[in-house]
Amino acid sequence: MGKASRVRNAKAAVAELKKEQLLKQEQEARRKKKVNIITAVVSVLLAIVFIGSILTINFIQNSGYLLRRQTALKSDNYSINAATFTYFFNYEYQNFINQNADYLSYYGLDVETDLREQESSDGTNWFDYFAQNTQNALTEILYLAEKAKAEGMELGEEEKKQLEEFEESVAEGAKEQDISVDEYISTIYGKGVNKDDVVDGLKLSMLATKFYNEKINSVEYSDDDLTEYFNDHKNDFLYVDYKFYNFTPAVTDDMTEDEKKAEYAKVEAYADRLMKATDEKSFDSILTDIMKEIGKDEEAIETAIESSYTAKSTYDAEFEVSKWAFDEGAKVGQTKLYKNGNNRSVYMLFKGPYRDESESRSVRHILVSKDKFETDEKAKAKAEEILKEFEDSGKKIEKFEELVTKYTEDTGSASTGGLYENFTEGQMVDEFEDWAFDTSRKEGDTGIVKTTYGYHIMYFVGKGDEAWKTSVDTAIKNQAYTALYDSIKKEFTVNFEDEALELVNEVRIRMSDSTASAS
Repeated sequence: MGKASRVRNAKAAVAELKKEQLLKQEQEARRKKKVNIITAVVSVLLAIVFIGSILTINFIQNSGYLLRRQTALKSDNYSINAATFTYFFNYEYQNFINQNADYLSYYGLDVETDLREQESSDGTNWFDYFAQNTQNALTEILYLAEKAKAEGMELGEEEKKQLEEFEESVAEGAKEQDISVDEYISTIYGKGVNKDDVVDGLKLSMLATKFYNEKINSVEYSDDDLTEYFNDHKNDFLYVDYKFYNFTPAVTDDMTEDEKKAEYAKVEAYADRLMKATDEKSFDSILTDIMKEIGKDEEAIETAIESSYTAKSTYDAEFEVSKWAFDEGAKVGQTKLYKNGNNRSVYMLFKGPYRDESESRSVRHILVSKDKFETDEKAKAKAEEILKEFEDSGKKIEKFEELVTKYTEDTGSASTGGLYENFTEGQMVDEFEDWAFDTSRKEGDTGIVKTTYGYHIMYFVGKGDEAWKTSVDTAIKNQAYTALYDSIKKEFTVNFEDEALELVNEVRIRMSDSTASAS
């Protein structure tokens, strides 16, 4: 059911409430046959007053009046009210849902259940999880915005143009849904959240981003700088590949001590045999023989062999196998026994330590999904429409950036013109990477790629730096930003008001109720 229908049904629900209250009153009146006329009239008047109060409360809640009166975060020169906080909260929530659509059950997140009734991955509940993430993000935005203001930085023509394009896009969306702009915003980001609330948040976010880009992201480092940093922090950027198998004794509670000892002895013997492997072929051969003895079928053996290989394992100073592979001069083909209780794990170094010298890729993209366009077919049609508009413009990058601002649902690249720069294989979803790393790909190529996130309008920028250089560049910038951010926090103050969270939660409950009644 469309967003416009949900809005109409939400209004109908209020009317139904009034009817229901009157009906209950009439039934009560019929049950009490001896009630006098004066009492009945008073009851009717009280019912009308009560219903009027409910409508007034609903109007206040849905208008966002209470949200805008409640401060959520406040810094020296800026403040963020609960309505704008709600916008960022729901953006944070929706991004998580989109990016983890296939793993929600693994995380234990049910989108149909109250977030406060579900335990999150950090041990709290999912409402608190998203609220904390939102608070952290907005706190950082306020600190950076304060520093930007102190240095006289303001939004420029580029940012103002992006805001204008945003307002045009929501106006177009509202027109398509045949509702007002504020109703359109409300259906997406929460009851009572309007266009001004979103724009206020975007302005602060853009100012913070502009400051970050100028101070950190735009700084370029020479190859000598990158090499020097790499040499000083080698284990942060090196990888190893290894073969690995874990033997677990088949011990049950009803076994005697002698039976258990026999199982432990088997595991020791299996591990000792596998330790004699000297290369990948012998490792697989020995493991296959052992698994046949255990009684595993061919499918189980094949799965075990395939899953025994681990590529690009990073350094872990707390793990003795990692220290063996990186620090203790292990050679390719050597094995290492790791004991964990009665379990025995055998590792064989297959490659490394090495740095990733593979080529990276840079692309621009625009993401559209059925979440915004209601159906997969509509999202695909919109993607095709956007691609045609770009190609008809002569493939001008300025036009692509304009379309990004207007349409993309990917917050990670919305402020960079849809650009993902210098990413390597394994960092993006498969379909996205397959397109970008296609050997026939040329600069300026365009296309549409479908992933679990939706439809991506792709523009190939070109080949990027070697992977290790990109990783080092990112590390240097992260180090510089951490130092800068720590100094900024000493200059300014940002406070958070816990009371805002109750209003944000109320908005989410009303959104859920509205969606449920509409469906």
